[in-house]
Amino acid sequence: MGEEKPLSVKIDLGIAEVVRSVDAIFARRHNRKTEALADFASNLSDDLDVCSEIVKALDNLFIELVRGFSSAEITNVPALLSGHVEETRKYLSRRELLPRLEECIGAIKTASLDSRLKSQDHRALVLALRSLASRLQFYRDKLGMGAITGVGQTEDWNLETLCERALGYQYGGGKLALAVEAIAEEVFRNHDFDVSDNIHRLIGTVRTHAKALGH
Repeated sequence: MGEEKPLSVKIDLGIAEVVRSVDAIFARRHNRKTEALADFASNLSDDLDVCSEIVKALDNLFIELVRGFSSAEITNVPALLSGHVEETRKYLSRRELLPRLEECIGAIKTASLDSRLKSQDHRALVLALRSLASRLQFYRDKLGMGAITGVGQTEDWNLETLCERALGYQYGGGKLALAVEAIAEEVFRNHDFDVSDNIHRLIGTVRTHAKALGH
């Protein structure tokens, strides 16, 4: 068996794969031309797939990046650490996934207001859609605003903190003079994944209630 290589995150590749998958779903969705309720259900299913893909991708990349900063195999090798900082800053500045997520949040909000769901038979679906739209909006807001966005960015210690510490900033002798590995562990512990978990649960709930549409 060969030596295990240090953790390496390729943000360009990771995001590109998700973008291809999401755009294929969008293309499938946009090819539906009718107003039938069955097509509404299919479009909704596609929107759920896109949201699930993007949330999972953003969370998984965040986890991998934080894990990299907590790995001595990376932090003890200047060239590897520099590369990891570069990949992290790509994650924080790349914008491909965010507009696609926002498009789907808008679509789910619109679906929750669709006149064909006003019947009491669809009340549970409407409520689940509203809850999902609210959680997705909360998730998006917690990514942060402006040019730098990403999971955990609204926390006091985040991926940008790790980049700055890795580059040698000392923060006036305060707590952030800790080793980058210790800060990474704190960043991971401080992040609340309940929002993401709730989104995935609500996606499952919406799918269950939407099965009856078009039948």
